[in-house]
Amino acid sequence: RSWPFSAGSFDDSSGKTYDFAYNESHVELVIGFHGEESRQRIAAIVSHEKGIILNQFLWPNTTRSTIISVPTDRIQKLLRNLAKDENVEYVEPNWKYTAYVMPNDPGWIDQWGPSKIEASTAWDIQKGSNAVLVAVVDTGIYHSHPDLLARYVPLGYDWVNNDADPIDDNGHGTHCAGIIAAAINNSVGIAGLAQVQVMAEKALAHNGMGYSDDLAKAIVHATDQGAKIISCSWGSDRESQLIHKAIKYAANKGALVIAAAGNSGTSNRNYPAAYQEVIAVTATDENDRPAAFTSYGDWVDIAAPGTSIYSTFL
Repeated sequence: RSWPFSAGSFDDSSGKTYDFAYNESHVELVIGFHGEESRQRIAAIVSHEKGIILNQFLWPNTTRSTIISVPTDRIQKLLRNLAKDENVEYVEPNWKYTAYVMPNDPGWIDQWGPSKIEASTAWDIQKGSNAVLVAVVDTGIYHSHPDLLARYVPLGYDWVNNDADPIDDNGHGTHCAGIIAAAINNSVGIAGLAQVQVMAEKALAHNGMGYSDDLAKAIVHATDQGAKIISCSWGSDRESQLIHKAIKYAANKGALVIAAAGNSGTSNRNYPAAYQEVIAVTATDENDRPAAFTSYGDWVDIAAPGTSIYSTFL
């Protein structure tokens, strides 16, 4: 059997930066499989190749996913042994994902976005409801911010540091949360688009980077906490079957997953935005033109203001 991954992916002679979880001697892989017998066989194979099991997922349809760390010089043998088990569905690296940071224009003085999309007209009818919970899967939320304090609910988790306080140490998640839900008519800061509740799932570290296993856990956890909308302003050009399964889990539970189309400035697909279950959003400027950096294509669902966006921060 052939896998969408091989040890050749680790050849850094080109000078390219690794885009998956690794250190000098080990690489993290995700193995998807079916059945208890396969779980036991995989555990034995991993142990034999001097690897360790880091994490496991059990999906509702009994498909399982195991995240392992294995020495780089043992990868090919590991793959050959896994290929003998027909219940092994896929093997992929624990891909790295990056927050799609909006351009930092020092001249930010106005919120042109809500005006452009005529938010005030919508607010005459409905400003939002506390019954709607939006999960921001990102770098966390600075939840003591005076414009977010009344909208934040402590239902999320910090998957990066493994604790129950997903405080933002980067700013990106807080910026996204403000666009979504900063309090309206409180004489402070900005006006968020909807008076909904927001929760934080911190799966991106202080540098704005994160890995597919933490991001998948964040999406599943947000879904189980009752999030109706899951915001993912991050991505990669690499597909992750692990993240895709988490998104399918959310969609099957009735959650709406929204993701940024990306900042490549090309029509190349970015993930998770390009998955069928996700609403992909590309960025426009103040003149309703595509932002110079934004990704585009027939896989994108909608366009929205995305340059010089003034919002909450640390």
